[in-house]
Amino acid sequence: MADSPLQINALIVDATGSERLAAFWSELLGRTVVGRTGPYVWLRRENGLGLGFQQTARSKRGKNRMRLPLGPTSREGTGR
Repeated sequence: MADSPLQINALIVDATGSERLAAFWSELLGRTVVGRTGPYVWLRRENGLGLGFQQTARSKRGKNRMRLPLGPTSREGTGR
């Protein structure tokens, strides 16, 4: 699999409030909202990875299986 021609293009999160969730992540990550297509709200692509939020009619029950581990972009952000 090391020679796979595929890569992760985007993460898409289902949301009952896609605009609100996109605004939250936009502020947190410093990525502007760059587009709206159908049920999707997209944040600016960075480092080749897109982040989108898809409007859904129903809220999900149960545990969310996706995690987004975050870290500082530089050593200055670590407080060390």
